[in-house]
Amino acid sequence: MITSDDAIIGERVKKLRGETSQAEVASEMRSRGHAWKKQTVYNIESGQRQLKLIEARDLLACLGYDPAKYLVSLTMPENEKYAWEAKTDFENCYDALRIAMHNYGGALRELEIAIKPKPNQPQYEPSEATKTEIKRMLEIFNVDYVASWATGWIESGKRGEGLNGTPYRDLVDRREVKAAISEEKSHPHTPKDWVEKYSPTTEKK
Repeated sequence: MITSDDAIIGERVKKLRGETSQAEVASEMRSRGHAWKKQTVYNIESGQRQLKLIEARDLLACLGYDPAKYLVSLTMPENEKYAWEAKTDFENCYDALRIAMHNYGGALRELEIAIKPKPNQPQYEPSEATKTEIKRMLEIFNVDYVASWATGWIESGKRGEGLNGTPYRDLVDRREVKAAISEEKSHPHTPKDWVEKYSPTTEKK
């Protein structure tokens, strides 16, 4: 029996689907053993067909969401949903930050190793120009400087500002966040460019 809850679930499925086409979703679900067609996705999103539990789990996985975290979001009361999304966003960001900081520490270590003398492995010895550039990077991008920079990012986020000037709450779909991050990373900055752009001693002309 179709109920008003099915319509709510359908709207939430459509929101999670984002830019992925209904045909693509149906194809992914078929690969997981479900006899879905494009019409199936449409019927669910329009509240004309119920979404089964096993289907919901696989659907979330198809869309790139962790079913263990996001399954509850499909059926929870509307008054709880915003708070749940805020909590989940915070948890995801915390995990990403922890991993990023760990990787940053590892990257610093690799830079330090790169400029150490290698008398027994001359084929891995960088040029003096490269060593000078890396040393300058290490001087600028030290832990204290990055920590103060991170504080500024956190404060801008708390003010509602986001990547590329997009208000944070407008980045609802996680794929939009990933796309924005990819765009940030796509700029062809070399280490020299980073030093010139982000050095606190660089004068803007």
